[in-house]
Amino acid sequence: MALDNVVKEILEQAEGQSASIVDEGKADAKTLLQNAKAKAQEETSAYNTETAKLAAEMKKMELSSLGLRLNKEYLNAKKAIIDEIYQTAEKKISKRPIREKEKVLKKLVARAEKELRSAKYYYSNSKDKAVIKKLFSKLKFKKTIDTLGGVILEDEDETVRVNYTFGVILNNVKEANLNDISKRTFG
Repeated sequence: MALDNVVKEILEQAEGQSASIVDEGKADAKTLLQNAKAKAQEETSAYNTETAKLAAEMKKMELSSLGLRLNKEYLNAKKAIIDEIYQTAEKKISKRPIREKEKVLKKLVARAEKELRSAKYYYSNSKDKAVIKKLFSKLKFKKTIDTLGGVILEDEDETVRVNYTFGVILNNVKEANLNDISKRTFG
């Protein structure tokens, strides 16, 4: 029986060691699981923080983009209104009676001649051609141009031109006074 006792003792020792190994394994597994959970929580927290930052940045960029788009639309609307004002002015200019235009043309050609003393030729629309010819017979008609009115003078060499057409004058006035016009129109 001594052998049975030895076998029994060996089996008891083996069972004790096996239980100890299993307990150790369970403890190690529990520690690994706790460490993995803690690391997962850290990574989730970092991910959530980064996601929140990115979302805030995206929202900020979207709001900025929206602000720029709205500002662009506002400026385009203002420009359209100012352009409409000038189109109305152009229509009024084109409908002026010839006697009023004659007075204006006389002043424009006189100004243009002062600026270009060597003026030899003039360009005008078909309506103003005869008026300019009557007022300034020394100038030779060169060509009909598509304009609201006014005149372009040119020197004999055809190298220098002075443009006193209503469209150019109106555009110069618009450019020079755009801020003032905008303030008066939009406050």
